[in-house]
Amino acid sequence: NYPKSVEYFEAYKEANINSLFYLGECARNGTGRRQSYDDAIEFYLKAAEEEIAIAQMAVGRAFYFGEAVEADDEDAVKWFELAVKKGNRDGQFWLGKPRLATVIQNRSVAYTRGRKTSNYTGGGQRGARGAHRWRQRAPA
Repeated sequence: NYPKSVEYFEAYKEANINSLFYLGECARNGTGRRQSYDDAIEFYLKAAEEEIAIAQMAVGRAFYFGEAVEADDEDAVKWFELAVKKGNRDGQFWLGKPRLATVIQNRSVAYTRGRKTSNYTGGGQRGARGAHRWRQRAPA
């Protein structure tokens, strides 16, 4: 019963900060309430600012797709990196997207197991292979 779930998430959003992420998911998908990317990003940002990794991943996803914010790959990578540092594996998946590999390579940083390890000095293939390794590590 989605509408009832939304009621519970609303009631507990102060006591359980994770509820903000779930309210964002309900708003994004239109489950239990009207669909609204604007509401979703508002909920995600509140939870992400409290360092909830899955919400940080959701903010990155919003920047990747341009949902209620202007699409911005740099911001998407920033939020995915924050999520990965908190142990979010979905962030690893998103960092492995070919479109973001270009951003990562342009920043000249390699990613391995969620931390910065070395600088790239090569061309585009090397950056793409690094991103591919991230994609393989992400759960299906």
